[in-house]
Amino acid sequence: VVGIVVYNGAGKVLITKRSADKPTDPGKWESTVGSVVAGEDSLEGACRELWEETGLDAAAKEMRLVYRTIGKGHSGGALIDIYMVRMDVSLEKIRLQPGETCDARWVNAEEWRRGIETGGILFPGRDEKTKMAKAVMDAMNHKENE
Repeated sequence: VVGIVVYNGAGKVLITKRSADKPTDPGKWESTVGSVVAGEDSLEGACRELWEETGLDAAAKEMRLVYRTIGKGHSGGALIDIYMVRMDVSLEKIRLQPGETCDARWVNAEEWRRGIETGGILFPGRDEKTKMAKAVMDAMNHKENE
């Protein structure tokens, strides 16, 4: 399982809205999440999932692994890798995938963190969502200070 956090130079995080056609959590907001397929490593899967769900093409060298854990509960023992990538793109450049995503918006990083922690924004690794959100926020703050 991979989670991808896209952020921009204004400190905002991209979230997408799940299609009403999704069997689980339709209409909920999320950061890009997906499964790695046979023959891919997690980085390749992250790049592919980002492309499929948003139309954003991130080079592997731009992606930064910020958190890794073994899932529990719904993720049942799956390896979960969280990547982040800076992309300064307008919402008009987002290509939503029919049946997967139906809307996109930028939210400030603090709103994203609170949404992850409260479940208002979906993200993998429910048991460690606070740690994951903190790792992403720390990495964003580190990038801003470089």
